[in-house]
Amino acid sequence: MLNKPRVTSLQFLNRLVWLDGEPLLDYVQPYRRKLFTQALDTFDRHGRPKYSMVLCGRAKKNWKSTDLILAALFVLMIRRSPQDSDGLILANDSDQAADDLKLAKRLVQINPCLAAEIEVYANELRLRDGTATLKILPAKDVAGAHGKSAAIVCFDEIHGYKDWSLLEALSPDPTRDCLTWITSYASLYNKAGAPLYDLMRIGKSGKDKRMLFSCTQATTPLMRGSPSCRPRSAPIHRCRRGRMVPVIWKRSERGCLLVASAVCI
Repeated sequence: MLNKPRVTSLQFLNRLVWLDGEPLLDYVQPYRRKLFTQALDTFDRHGRPKYSMVLCGRAKKNWKSTDLILAALFVLMIRRSPQDSDGLILANDSDQAADDLKLAKRLVQINPCLAAEIEVYANELRLRDGTATLKILPAKDVAGAHGKSAAIVCFDEIHGYKDWSLLEALSPDPTRDCLTWITSYASLYNKAGAPLYDLMRIGKSGKDKRMLFSCTQATTPLMRGSPSCRPRSAPIHRCRRGRMVPVIWKRSERGCLLVASAVCI
């Protein structure tokens, strides 16, 4: 019997609409599409996912949380695991958790294909067949994190993490294929031992072949293997439905990120 072809991340996203009812893919720039494809659709010769960790560094308001939530929904619904397909999103604080949860709920409510499969609860999304859940919580409120296992664990904004305690508590189960997805902008603790500082050094070195490093630093390519960041200018970028809009290059408040932000009008 022939195996059914895998549903790719872009095929999944192509079925969804954004909050305004427009096709979701119209809002996903090429570099973000490449990130989804590499992170979720790339496998080794044994059929295992090529990447076990995604480190995505961008400035504020550049779709970091949205991409993280979309990746978690893809794993919840499409990348099913024999053990379970549970997902966990850890937000930086209670406000971030509320924003992430609100966005996830709205995406389910506005997309019939999601609503048909997912039930919405106070602090989680649950598949209607009861086989998996996606929980969204403030990182500081996660008690007894040691020993928890999930198909995807997402950390939304780790710039304030001083040490590795939470990441170590939720480290992937070595007996299964798990994905850790991390988003953040510049670390508040620019020293060895701070998780984001350490992970950035690993990503830049390219030594961890199972880490997908996507960071828009001025001296770092958008993604390993991608063209380097261009000098600041106002190029043209196709954003939605073929409409041409300018792109603004800007630095974060810490002066270390150079980010392309499409101005959608």
